[in-house]
Amino acid sequence: MDMALKTQAIGKHEAAPAQETPAEFVRVVLENRARIERFLFCFMGDRDAAQNLTQECFMRAYRSWADFRGESSHATWLMTIAANLGRDYGRSGRYNFWKKLLSHSEEEYETAVSNLRVEERPIEERIDAKRQVADMWKRVELLPKQQKLVFTLRFYEEMSLSEIAEVTGLAVGTIKSHLSRALIAVRQQE
Repeated sequence: MDMALKTQAIGKHEAAPAQETPAEFVRVVLENRARIERFLFCFMGDRDAAQNLTQECFMRAYRSWADFRGESSHATWLMTIAANLGRDYGRSGRYNFWKKLLSHSEEEYETAVSNLRVEERPIEERIDAKRQVADMWKRVELLPKQQKLVFTLRFYEEMSLSEIAEVTGLAVGTIKSHLSRALIAVRQQE
């Protein structure tokens, strides 16, 4: 084989040179990773799935980075990707199978609760607050998927109704309705 043909043949099989990760994207990942993973864990109640979907969320964001138009904040854009991934994963049969097979451990709830911002208070108050929050999140687990999504975005991620509308694609009135029903359901389970 002559040298020119050999060079062309090798060139066709070599991987394309890796592109450098934009510094802005790295900054966005560092600022939002914990929030995305925390949201997915609260939404799905499965730590492994939340970690995997967080990784998938950032992979999709990276592939679409050049297409980001800036119509929303990076955090809202990422939360939209994460919410869609969570809904898609929740629809799959494998998620339902594992959800039924495995129950949530106290350790997982303790981890989620410990991630909450707790002011410095006496230990008795902190323990009582953690117990109350853990009990509430157990009740949230029983909500229908849309109510759970909206509830988690509003009360755990502290997003505004307009931000939730951007993330979910739902009208603000529909979000208010889901929130109202979710709050009634959570309070009735007390």
